[in-house]
Amino acid sequence: MSSTSFSTQYLRTACENFKQKYLSVFSSKLSAAQLDFNKSSTQVCNAFGERKNLHTVWWLDALNHAEQNKDSTGELIRKIEEAVSGTLNNSRSSRIASRLRSITGLKYHIQTHLDQLEASRQTLLDRILEIDQTMANPKEEDIERVRHCRICQAIDNGPTCVHCELEESFQEYESRLFRLNKLHGGITTSAEEAVNLLKRNSERNRYYWNLERQTKNLLSSSDFNEESKKRKTGETVMVSFLTSIGQTKPSFIYQMFNSGDSSWPSVNHY
Repeated sequence: MSSTSFSTQYLRTACENFKQKYLSVFSSKLSAAQLDFNKSSTQVCNAFGERKNLHTVWWLDALNHAEQNKDSTGELIRKIEEAVSGTLNNSRSSRIASRLRSITGLKYHIQTHLDQLEASRQTLLDRILEIDQTMANPKEEDIERVRHCRICQAIDNGPTCVHCELEESFQEYESRLFRLNKLHGGITTSAEEAVNLLKRNSERNRYYWNLERQTKNLLSSSDFNEESKKRKTGETVMVSFLTSIGQTKPSFIYQMFNSGDSSWPSVNHY
């Protein structure tokens, strides 16, 4: 074996050893995350399967029962309008309430949003699985995108890496799965509004992060802290991790069916 070949092989071996040493911690974290993801995904899939086997939808049964009684229908719609107006407390509440002035409209509204939730969840899962399959042997294109990403690497006019693209999918799913409160009061009235606010927050945070790196060494400590406070203006959102639909079911039925209206069946029937 020539000295050149030996040197090349030695460098490749040394490079691979450095690579494995550097990636060992990240690989162990990735393996743990994969196990956790697979466990959670299996639980969700099983729950969906059980729900389909029931051949019934609990909220649809409740609305069908309410629709059979005109007084019950009117009372339910009134309570929904009051709840929406009390929660939002702004001009948008009337626009939302106008969509829910009939049981048919309420059914359509709920089913549409559930379908959108499932679609955004499936999009997110497909993207996660696609990235997971390339983790062991990433594409050269993806590596370059990570190196020059305009978001996580703060490179102007750079591409968006696959991980930052995935974050956008997470934001869309999160905005449909949870309620997002505005920091200075009120809640977002649509998933589109929530996603837009989350993106604006992220862009503003990235801008200030880059700015801070450039100005931190130029300002005194007190001036830097004062400047940071000024940057915390603007509309921001907080995620409210409310109970899931499955967990909400008993409480929802109890409130509807035990509101003092004798036309509602007993909660024990459900």
